[in-house]
Amino acid sequence: MTFAERLRTVRLAAGLTQAELGARAGVARPNVVAYETGRREPRFDSAMALLDAAGAEVVVEPPVVWSWSS
Repeated sequence: MTFAERLRTVRLAAGLTQAELGARAGVARPNVVAYETGRREPRFDSAMALLDAAGAEVVVEPPVVWSWSS
């Protein structure tokens, strides 16, 4: 799932309009529209603010590193 799809999904699940989400996150509504349609990608801090404003939980897991021994 792309960021645009995820953002729209969490916003709708939270019952927020694009304007409400933008106001909560400090992001202008036209930018929320651009992010949701995939026309633009937000900076990391904006993405986190939007997801937090929608009540989404962001989980970052460490990568799995494999090493082979002989």
